[in-house]
Amino acid sequence: MAGAVRSPVHRTAIAVRPVLGLLPLRNAACTCQSRDQQPSQLSTPSSNLAPSRNFTSCTTSRKTRNSDSWFSNHSMHHTMATGDGVASSNGGGEGSRRSLFFPRRAVMYVPACDERKVLKTTTISVDSIIFDIEDGVAANKKDVARKSIGAAIATSRRDDSQSSLSEHVVRVNGVGSGLMNLDLREVFRSCDSHGVSPDAIMLPKVESVEHVAELDLCLSFHRLSLPPLPLFIMAESPLGLLHLHHICHFATHGTRHLRLAAVVFGSDDYLASIGGVRTDSGAELAAVRQAVVGVASANGVAAIDMVSTNFSDLTALREQADEGARMGFNGKQVIHPAQVPVVQEAFSPSEERVEWASRLISAFNHHQHSGQP
Repeated sequence: MAGAVRSPVHRTAIAVRPVLGLLPLRNAACTCQSRDQQPSQLSTPSSNLAPSRNFTSCTTSRKTRNSDSWFSNHSMHHTMATGDGVASSNGGGEGSRRSLFFPRRAVMYVPACDERKVLKTTTISVDSIIFDIEDGVAANKKDVARKSIGAAIATSRRDDSQSSLSEHVVRVNGVGSGLMNLDLREVFRSCDSHGVSPDAIMLPKVESVEHVAELDLCLSFHRLSLPPLPLFIMAESPLGLLHLHHICHFATHGTRHLRLAAVVFGSDDYLASIGGVRTDSGAELAAVRQAVVGVASANGVAAIDMVSTNFSDLTALREQADEGARMGFNGKQVIHPAQVPVVQEAFSPSEERVEWASRLISAFNHHQHSGQP
């Protein structure tokens, strides 16, 4: 009730509900909303979603992972967007696999043209894999990368692979590069030939609503009558940060073929654009990182933190990941398999935290049923 005075138990219980998955988490962004859903519906727990012709629900337990004890012991509730039919749980040609509540703790980049690294993904239990055809691929390898996307996704989704339940995302080149439409045409042609579809698209160097609108328009030529694709947008410049809220709002409510899932902070490109220098403390980026979290939170989507480029220093990585989690980020970009377990552990609640939250929720429910003010 608006303006109602809430007890400390009431306020604290509401604050910890996301730990138990009782309310939507930003790192489990609603990426499969129907176009006629109102923003107020986005905070509805999955167990209370009314049936509709646009959705079908199922429950899937993620594979047991060494660093994922909490997530492996708590079922992930998946809601597949179907349009007029059921999207394949394998991600095959009938649209993408998309879940209502999906963790994106470690978001790992893999050059799509590198067969050795693509094959390596099958041995890694990571939440999201970004098959890259942008900055991680040399100009003379981009055509190979585009045409390798279908095979890369099919390989990573093999039933016997550790990455079969990972989210498979394609990072295309930005609108300003002039390569985006070519990327999309070849990516979907490659995917069709292997009977797969990407789970999401990542658009880098987004600086305006028009960039998202152009991607949405291009998709209308490549994905007819399919459910909207989750979209990751990268904020990598002062202009992108300045317009970020409007970009997020448009990508959530104004697109036909896309639905915003996450905001990804590109720290190195941002510093280069302002003439800044990266330091070990990261103090020069603290305000901007917090701004990214605030905008993502206001729009109900995940916020993905910057890359730790020194992949051999896992101690520094853990400190940076813990800091990002305290700031409100939901996950972190990684560039090496060794970084994955460190990051995924940092962005997972401990068993002690879960037990504490369970007790507090019980106290909250008891208080609610007691009738006390």
